[in-house]
Amino acid sequence: MNSKNNMLELRGFRIAAEAGLLFSRDYAGACLKLLMNYNSISASEAASRLELHIRTVQDFLEGLTGLGILKRESVQEDKRPYYRYSMPERLIRIEFDPGEFLTAQDPEFDRKKIREMRGSGAVFHEGKDHSIRSVTVYSGTGRNRVPSRISLTKCQGRFLFHLPFPTQSPMTIKEIISRADIVDELYCGGEVRDIVNVLIRKKVIDVSG
Repeated sequence: MNSKNNMLELRGFRIAAEAGLLFSRDYAGACLKLLMNYNSISASEAASRLELHIRTVQDFLEGLTGLGILKRESVQEDKRPYYRYSMPERLIRIEFDPGEFLTAQDPEFDRKKIREMRGSGAVFHEGKDHSIRSVTVYSGTGRNRVPSRISLTKCQGRFLFHLPFPTQSPMTIKEIISRADIVDELYCGGEVRDIVNVLIRKKVIDVSG
C-alpha cells in the first residue's frame, strides 16, 4: 500500500476483496459523497444524513480506515471523545495479481508415487481418445451414500486415464504425464497437481514414497 500524487494504491487480493465488499453496499456511494463534500465527518453525523443506524455507518467507516482509504482523527467535545473521518486522496487504485494463486511446482511432491486407492468406490467415467471425462466420488455409507461428480479438463482426463490401478505398481506424476503423452507439461502441471490433491483428500488416490 502506498500513496503518491494524491493517489492511493492498494495491492493484493485480500485488500481488493475487502474493499470490494465495502464498496458494494447500497449506501456506499452516498457515504462517499459525504466524505468528499465534507472536510471531515463523524459516524453519527453521517448516519443522521443517510438515515442509517450509527453502527452500520461506523463499521463502514472503520472498514475503509483499516484499508488506509480514510484518515481517522480523535477529537473531544463536551469531554466525550469521538472520531472524525476524512478522505485525503482523490484517486484510489486497487489491483492484485491473480498469479498469487498459482500453485508452485513442488519437486518433492512430484517424486512421490501414486496410484488408485484400493476400495475407494470411485467411478472413473471414460471419454474419447484415452481419457477420463469425470470422476464420481461417494461419501457416507450404505443407503446414505452421496455421489459427488468431478468434471475434468482435457489434461486431467488424459492423466487419470493412465493412473495405475490399485493392483499395479505406483508411478510418479512426471512418469504418468510422460506415459499420457501430455506435451505441454508446464501448462498442464497446475491442473494435474490440483486434481491429484483433490483425489488424495477424497481418498481416491494413494500416495507412497
